[in-house]
Amino acid sequence: MVFCGLWLKNEMKNALPDTFEMSCFAVPPVEGGVGDPRAIYAGGGENFAVFADAPHPKEAADFLKFLLSIDSARDYVRRLDTLSPVKNCAKGVRISSALQDAVAILDRSTRLYSDRTGTLYLDFTKNAVQQGLADLVAGKVKPAEFGRRLEQGADAVRRNTEIYKPPARGVPPV
Repeated sequence: MVFCGLWLKNEMKNALPDTFEMSCFAVPPVEGGVGDPRAIYAGGGENFAVFADAPHPKEAADFLKFLLSIDSARDYVRRLDTLSPVKNCAKGVRISSALQDAVAILDRSTRLYSDRTGTLYLDFTKNAVQQGLADLVAGKVKPAEFGRRLEQGADAVRRNTEIYKPPARGVPPV
């Protein structure tokens, strides 16, 4: 099992044997946990902007509209066997079974969410989250130790007055 994005298959296509099968699954909910078990973490992505003082702001905006159009999104899906953030990007596109699994998970979900820790708290993300997750998956630590590391890292962020902490956004109703 590898925690990663849907882009992995395309990135590895020249290194995988033809018989290799890849799939996707949602992280199972914690028994007795709180929250919406059908909410899907969908982090990642890119940011696009057109600066006010750009030499050709209209053309830049038109290019972004083209780039994020349904036709471009479907071409992206077809070429890379991954999803685009454009809604319905896989409709009518022949996709692999691995990507079909991902689409089915999205179709069953009640909502998608993303955290902001990766961009707001870089040290916490790199040291507590990513390294802790790698150690957990490799069997180097037990879940309780992973949780302790996360809480310890989060507490260090909370106590550091030099780190900006934006207000919580809350969870919109379904």
